Amino acid sequence: KEFMRIITTSGVVGLICITILTYLYSATGTAVGIISTEIIIMVRFYLVVKRNKKINSFQLL
Repeated sequence: KEFMRIITTSGVVGLICITILTYLYSATGTAVGIISTEIIIMVRFYLVVKRNKKINSFQLL
């Protein structure tokens, strides 16, 4: 349960960071920034799933 709480917390923090990054990139209007943000999301998602395969995709959000 403690492990799940850590995952959820880091997921929320990650989501906030991604939201801020996406906002900044869309404000500057650079396609490269948006693409790099997408890559960061994909890598992060992959790492979390690889770490714990039982995790639900809803818990990542």
